[in-house]
Amino acid sequence: LGVVTGITLEFQFGTNWSRYSEYVGDIFGSLLAIEATVAFFLESTFLGAWIFGWNRLSPKMHLACIWLVAGASNLSAL
Repeated sequence: LGVVTGITLEFQFGTNWSRYSEYVGDIFGSLLAIEATVAFFLESTFLGAWIFGWNRLSPKMHLACIWLVAGASNLSAL
């Protein structure tokens, strides 16, 4: 769910909550950039490897991919 809604939420900060973003933008903007580049790409990369690597990855690597997705989602929520 975080992979799908993460980018949309960042656009909402700029459009729907523009006064809030203007007020806390100097601090909040850098945190959103880190979240988008690190956590989002970790989630989407390993979720893609988990889905499309079903017959290509070993069971241990497949499990590691979904654990990395869960970890990146928790990092994103943090």
